[in-house]
Amino acid sequence: MDMLKNNGKLFTALAMTQLLFLSVQFIVGMWINLFAPAINTTLTPSPMQFMMLVVFSEPEAMTHMIVGIMIGILALIMIAFSLFSGEAKIIILSFADGILTLVAGISGMLFLFSYMSNNFLSFSMSIAFVGVILTDFSIVYYSSRYNPGKSGYGFDPLSIMKNGYAKGEISKEEYDRMREDLGK
Repeated sequence: MDMLKNNGKLFTALAMTQLLFLSVQFIVGMWINLFAPAINTTLTPSPMQFMMLVVFSEPEAMTHMIVGIMIGILALIMIAFSLFSGEAKIIILSFADGILTLVAGISGMLFLFSYMSNNFLSFSMSIAFVGVILTDFSIVYYSSRYNPGKSGYGFDPLSIMKNGYAKGEISKEEYDRMREDLGK
C-alpha cells in the first residue's frame, strides 16, 4: 500500500497515457475502416503477404500497428510496476489490462491474416479494446484515491496524533512519546 501511495501518480500517468494512445488507435482504426481504399490484387496473396501489402500501402495501417505496439509496451510497464506495488487490486487490474491488450492485438493481427473478412475477430478486437479502456479508467480511479495529500485518503500518523491530541483523546506525554517513536 505504501508503494501504491508513492506511485499513485505514476499509475495514473501510465493509464492516462495508455488512454491517450487508445484514443489515437480508435481514430486511426475508424479512419482505416471508413476511408482506406480496398486492396485489389490480381493474385491471391498469402495472409502474410496481404498483411504486408496493407501495412506498407496504407500509412494509416502502419500507424495503427505502431500505436498498438506502444499500447502493449505501456501495458507491460504497468504490470511490472503493479508487481512492485504489492496492491492486489492494482496487480489484478494491470494484468487484466495486459491480457485484454494482448487479445485486442492478436485479434487485430488475425483479422489482417483473414483478409479483413472475419467479423468475429473484428468483434473480439473491439470488445477487448473496450475492456482495456475500462481497466485503464479503473486503474486511474483506484490509484488516484491513494495519492498523498488528497484530502480524505491515505493517512499520516502525525496528523492522526495531532487530531487525537486536539480532541483530548491522548495526553501531552503520550503525544510526545508517540512523536518521538515516529522520529518526527
